[in-house]
Amino acid sequence: MVGRSKIVGSPMAQLLIWNHATVTVCHSKTKNIPEVVRSADIVVVAIGQPLFVKKDWIKPGLYSKVEQTFNDIYCRLLKIFSKFNI
Repeated sequence: MVGRSKIVGSPMAQLLIWNHATVTVCHSKTKNIPEVVRSADIVVVAIGQPLFVKKDWIKPGLYSKVEQTFNDIYCRLLKIFSKFNI
């Protein structure tokens, strides 16, 4: 999770945790954000700054731009997580 706002970042992190995901939250004070993002199997960016996360930060095959409502993203993530059996 990149971003920890009270509106999107933190609630999304909690939704993922409630669904048994291991979540790492990065924010403006996090050191080595590109390395943390590269190690992720799923990346959720909720910082409101377009193009902050660079394509080369993402593992091959994971990059997908999603611009939908919070509820739509939550439903998509549940489908993704069901593939991982978590």
